Amino acid sequence: MKINLITLLVLTCLCQCFSQKYQNFKVSVYCTASDVDQMGDTAGFLLPRWNEISRQLKVDKVYIETHRDLFIVDQKTLDAVKKFFIIRRIAIAGGITFTIKESDHFHSFCYNDPEDRKRVKEISEYTAKNFDEITRRFFLYQL
Repeated sequence: MKINLITLLVLTCLCQCFSQKYQNFKVSVYCTASDVDQMGDTAGFLLPRWNEISRQLKVDKVYIETHRDLFIVDQKTLDAVKKFFIIRRIAIAGGITFTIKESDHFHSFCYNDPEDRKRVKEISEYTAKNFDEITRRFFLYQL
């Protein structure tokens, strides 16, 4: 019994040593909606890219964007991507970029327009049902 406890203690310490992240900062990665859409192919697209990134960086969190340029990532793809990172014990959060056409000077929704507000609400609710934390990306520019 004593040997088993010592072995368990040593293995626990070794696991913590090899799985430690950085001590003084955290690393987050932001994935755009078009990238997330491709990540639905976890074996062919996501896994090789994640292996390359995680070989070079100790990533703590991944922001998974659900909307950009009127494109919304479908639920099946979101579920697969979330599962991929959860299995690897990487924190996840949702991301939203409220653009209509990024190539047109980051054309975004007009919050005075009832239809645009309705779409923003729908996008926000969809993202909130999938994530406990959400970050929004706003683009402001001068004419």
